Amino acid sequence: MPWSKSQNIMLQKAAKAAGWNSEQRYMAMRYVGCRDAKGKGRPSATGPSNTQDQFELIMALAYQHASMNKAGHAVPAPRSGTWSDAAEAIGARVRRKIEDVWMEASQRISDVFHPRGLDGFVIRQTKNDPAEFSFDDSPRSLEECDTAQLYRILEGLKGWIGREMLRRGLTPSTFEIPAHARRQVGA
Repeated sequence: MPWSKSQNIMLQKAAKAAGWNSEQRYMAMRYVGCRDAKGKGRPSATGPSNTQDQFELIMALAYQHASMNKAGHAVPAPRSGTWSDAAEAIGARVRRKIEDVWMEASQRISDVFHPRGLDGFVIRQTKNDPAEFSFDDSPRSLEECDTAQLYRILEGLKGWIGREMLRRGLTPSTFEIPAHARRQVGA
């Protein structure tokens, strides 16, 4: 469901408090998983594929940046709790989903996916993250990832594992294979 008009206004206020210009706001939107709008080459706050989770993640990210600039008070507050609490709850759900997807892959395609191989995938997926949005060194495990990184890791896993399952005629039980992965395999 696309973001509402009031959510777009909240994002504009949060981005201003964080000190982001338009390009930094677009980079933050990509960081939390918003897709580029067709024909624009940049994400749109009115994009139909934007989710509530992505909105909460970008607001948490803006709040973190604004707080570093002593402007956290200027970020509109969520209806309940804090933006950080919302991001933590989303992160816990996504982390469990990643673990479920990896477990299924390591059980069903053990010649490719080893139970302890997930950390290597995490390192490969996060090593090129923009420095503006990484507050620590590059993560070496799921526990060290922020929620936006977890989201991107999950999407990467669904594509990779989905392609491997399609090649073997398997159907995953923990996720839907993304359309781009189906196209790449010709399914």
